[in-house]
This record gives sequence, structure tokens and C-alpha cells, in this order.
Amino acid sequence: MRIRCLVAAALGAAAASWWQQRRADRTLAGERLDRVLEHAVHRRTRAELTAALVVAEATDVINRAQTREE
Repeated sequence: MRIRCLVAAALGAAAASWWQQRRADRTLAGERLDRVLEHAVHRRTRAELTAALVVAEATDVINRAQTREE
């Protein structure tokens, strides 16, 4: 009977430890996902700003060319 209680206590402690580690892993995974998403947003924003600058530059070139023709 004593051995069964010790085994049950050991299994309970192992399960509790596993559960805490699982929660910690999920928290870290969530934080990593948040960071990845944040970086993706920054990359997208940078790409959109770059595209806007290219369009603005092209518009300036076109306007200058039209001004020269007139």
C-alpha cells in the first residue's frame, strides 16, 4: 500500500511538472509568434513605404519630363 501511495505521489508530481513545462512552452511559443508577426508587419510596412517612394519618384520624373515638353 505504501508503494502505491509513493508511486501515485510521484506520478502526480511528474504530471504537475509536465503541465507547468507545457504551459511555459506555450507561453514562449506565443511570445515568439507575436515577435514573428510584429517583424512581418514591419517588413510589410517597409515594403509599402519603399513602393510609395518609388511611385513618388516616378511621378516626379514624369512631371519634370512634361514640364520640359511644354
